[in-house]
Amino acid sequence: MLQEFSPKEQISRSLNLWWVLAICIMLGGGIGYLIHRIEPPVYQVKAIINTFIDFQDINDASLSQYDEDMTINSVKAVMLSNAVIEGVINRAAMEGISINYSTFMERQRIYRAHTDYELFYLDPDPETARKLVNYWAEIGVAHYHKLQEQGNMPLYVTVTLASLADLPLTPTYSQANTYVLSGALLGFVLGLVLTCLPFHKPVNKQRLASQKTSRGV
Repeated sequence: MLQEFSPKEQISRSLNLWWVLAICIMLGGGIGYLIHRIEPPVYQVKAIINTFIDFQDINDASLSQYDEDMTINSVKAVMLSNAVIEGVINRAAMEGISINYSTFMERQRIYRAHTDYELFYLDPDPETARKLVNYWAEIGVAHYHKLQEQGNMPLYVTVTLASLADLPLTPTYSQANTYVLSGALLGFVLGLVLTCLPFHKPVNKQRLASQKTSRGV
């Protein structure tokens, strides 16, 4: 017959088996740390692009705040366009750096800070990270200027390189805490599962038979 589940009894059982939880947590955290040590460190670099709207060159005096935001956002669209990314990949190939489109897109980050754009790139090799993010910034700005010359982008927007990335000396983040905490959490869950399992002591048939005999059964 199935026994009715009692949360109070289960909590008491888990507390009595605290050592099982402790061992599982320590093992999980240790495994997470080992995984962190196996994976290579990651370096992050940053280049900054400055954008400026020259309102004196705007013919439409009714340019709204929404239009301003959309104009600034067009810079991000250009930086992530296929023409710019392919230009970065080709420039990297000329420098002996092998990178494909999907890998570059996974490792890049671009964030808007007011009217500036911060370009980030992550790579296990610090020199590769520095070169790629700088290629990206330089090629992106040049391509935006080319689009302006072709009449595809407004001329009243000025896009310039504010700063290029320097060579990082230490990894930006190693995620050691994330791995350890994740492993410890999984270990805690495993410990709870183990303490919830209905472990029963094996029944001694001879002892059970003798008890029935003594009772006259």
